Amino acid sequence: CDGSLVDLAALGDFCHEKSIPLIVDVTQSLGVLPFSIAKVRPAFVACSVHKWLLGPYGTSLLYIAPQYRHSRARLEYHERALEDSELPSWDQLGAMGPAGYPTELVEGT
Repeated sequence: CDGSLVDLAALGDFCHEKSIPLIVDVTQSLGVLPFSIAKVRPAFVACSVHKWLLGPYGTSLLYIAPQYRHSRARLEYHERALEDSELPSWDQLGAMGPAGYPTELVEGT
């Protein structure tokens, strides 16, 4: 990290125009830099409060935008949702197997 700042309001506008859910981790900045849910319009905001909010270690905040509060639709499909990810060999091989990356999602994971 080089200390650069991201214009979250501009990024939020871009994501909103493209219907991309914006997920923001503000752990390193909340309490030090201004942050506005109304300006950024994120889908989700996560924050560990032990940094600049001086909260107890292990405590976190999570904001979920109203349109996502009743949805169970996945925002991300990660390697643990792929075919054969439940097999013990998965942790040894990682996502890449002899035939390449698995491509099929496993329902319910």
